[in-house]
Amino acid sequence: MNKKDNTISDEETRRLVLKMLEEVEAEEDGIDEEESDDEIEETEDDSWDDEVEFDFDDHNDQEDYHNMSVDAVNRGNPAKAYEICEEGLEKFPNDPDLLADRITYAVNMNDMERALEAKEELHRILSMDRWNWRCFFFSCEFMIKADVRNYEAECRRVISCFKEYIPYDERSDLAEYLLEEALGNNDAALEVLERAVTDRSYACQCSVALCDLYLGRGRYEDVIKTANYGLAASAKPQEMVNTAYLLFLRALSEDHLIHMKIYRGETVTADELELVRSEYKLIQEEFLQFLHNYSNTIDIRSKLLSVIKAQ
Repeated sequence: MNKKDNTISDEETRRLVLKMLEEVEAEEDGIDEEESDDEIEETEDDSWDDEVEFDFDDHNDQEDYHNMSVDAVNRGNPAKAYEICEEGLEKFPNDPDLLADRITYAVNMNDMERALEAKEELHRILSMDRWNWRCFFFSCEFMIKADVRNYEAECRRVISCFKEYIPYDERSDLAEYLLEEALGNNDAALEVLERAVTDRSYACQCSVALCDLYLGRGRYEDVIKTANYGLAASAKPQEMVNTAYLLFLRALSEDHLIHMKIYRGETVTADELELVRSEYKLIQEEFLQFLHNYSNTIDIRSKLLSVIKAQ
């Protein structure tokens, strides 16, 4: 985030989306982030070198290998994660998760040659009608990062098939957004996300990216509206986004509107002021652990509101 003008660039939004998907991957595979951090501290000396042992045995299934690879990459070792996938593919050569995982782990290592080989092997082994979201999204991730101009046409075909074969998954829209953003088509990127939250009732991940784009453009009313949508869309048994972050963006935008009223000499009501104060208080008391990067901003903005007198 740009500390001078407090806006968020499109590139920062792109990184946020990719980070968000990594967190979703960990959530979907049942890995507790806090527990994982504790375990990292305990094994800090070996830094996940080859000495670290994994529980490979004849009883491991495809999901075991996938989960172990996710665990390794969450601990900061994509090379180990890639190795685990290779081990799993020796037993389950047609598993879509393991085939797709290798692509993103190679990209994480910045080994584009290996990522290309993994992508081509995925295409060779499985037809697209047998792909899952990881196959589609990680293939797009590679093409966007490796050479987006050269791969543009192929990436668009993959996204089109993603939408055709898994029409309910909002990550096809995220992939399209990332492609347009990487090509410098900022308006088209924005339109992709706007269409996603308009056409879908559950595009909570798209809503986070869209809120950041709106915030970067100073469209505060749209941030509030989209954050409300995202909080509604995220009402699922397994959380897919950082809902505390959406609450923070909403409070920040409401805060902006209050100060703009003061700037224009307009009346600020007690209800308006209490709403934002209560949201900041809720964040500080209940959700600050999910927003530690923004704790100073939340503290400062709360104090600024405390000196405003409602009329």
